[in-house]
Amino acid sequence: MKAVPATTQVQVDGQFRLQRNGVALQWNTADEAALEAALQIKGSGAVTVDFTSSDYTEITTRSGNITINEACEKLAVTTDSGDVYCSYLAFVTAGNFTSQSGDVEIYMPDFSGVTLEFETACGSAETDLFGEAAKEPVYHSVTLERPAKLSHYLYVTTYSGRLKLYTLT
Repeated sequence: MKAVPATTQVQVDGQFRLQRNGVALQWNTADEAALEAALQIKGSGAVTVDFTSSDYTEITTRSGNITINEACEKLAVTTDSGDVYCSYLAFVTAGNFTSQSGDVEIYMPDFSGVTLEFETACGSAETDLFGEAAKEPVYHSVTLERPAKLSHYLYVTTYSGRLKLYTLT
């Protein structure tokens, strides 16, 4: 995706290159629409997203890892046989992560509150967010809370994968 000036008043240099200095930028709407369409494809293969900026992002793949760097908004992430990695840049309201046979690894800012609902058939969870409540690995299903004024609601489901939920360092 390319950042373009957020104005119709643009200037070009002597070689007809767009001058971006001192001008507010936005994502190219055509690029954003193409990315959104690409993310709706439910095929196989790895998916990497460097930054989410829409109010809601849904990513689904049948087989392949999903990597999301700098997540900022609501997410719904599903893979049948791949791992999921997500690093939240800031507070968001909700995230829904599903992996049938892969691991789900989530990193969150330390100031975030969290309500975690985790379900698994034969996987496990490990986290540093809940103190004594999560010292032992969690199997099957659990709801854990770390209250704060701003809280994430995370719904994580795996069949045989492991959940790793940690604070950003």
